[in-house]
Amino acid sequence: MPKMYAATVNNSVIMDEGVHIQLYEGKSLKRDYYIYSSDSLDCIGLINGKQQAYKVYMEGIPVSLCDYLSADPAFWQDNLLFSYFPYDIFSVTVENMDKPEQSFRIEHNGQNEYKLFDTYNLTEITAFDNMAIKRYLTYFRSISVDSYPNLTEEEKLVIFDSDYQYLLTIKTKNSEDTYRFFYIAVNDELDAYGNPIEYDRQKFYLGINDEEVALASWIKFDILLKNSVSYTHMTL
Repeated sequence: MPKMYAATVNNSVIMDEGVHIQLYEGKSLKRDYYIYSSDSLDCIGLINGKQQAYKVYMEGIPVSLCDYLSADPAFWQDNLLFSYFPYDIFSVTVENMDKPEQSFRIEHNGQNEYKLFDTYNLTEITAFDNMAIKRYLTYFRSISVDSYPNLTEEEKLVIFDSDYQYLLTIKTKNSEDTYRFFYIAVNDELDAYGNPIEYDRQKFYLGINDEEVALASWIKFDILLKNSVSYTHMTL
């Protein structure tokens, strides 16, 4: 619980509506106060029903508590997207929409046996690096998105209705999840076909099961999008 220290603060410095915080011990209400940000102080608190305001901080944390006390549900959403053990995954399919000949699927029977398929030519690749496949599946152990932007349903529909560059499908014992990778245009310039000319090279939108949209970094996900050639040699 953050310690509240008295400060000569009056309510005129409060710049926003604040966040109402109630702390319970069992069913007993122990603390009832509001946290506000201001221009003159990093973060101030006001006990419910009182006039005296306090500067609020936690010892050893050199940032404003107001940056962490948010009532926006998106702020608290867990950004960890993948936390699979290799043996959890039955199959991974990567479809490259711009270069479909680089699309592939990996199948895993849970007993350290794998199959690799060229999904463009509908053929099984029999000569592949077994260790490279195992290593690839470990990449799904811990990958996070950057954030879940606060988009309206209309804005999400616009994204889902646009062209995507990759489709990643992951099958486990209990689920099958799809992830669509959408480029983010950096300006309004379009080519002769109506497509954006310039894209963000760092970030992209990730459509999750055609329901949710996350903002993600290419540097975290590029390693999942390699083509099948990466697994037919002894190096990855």
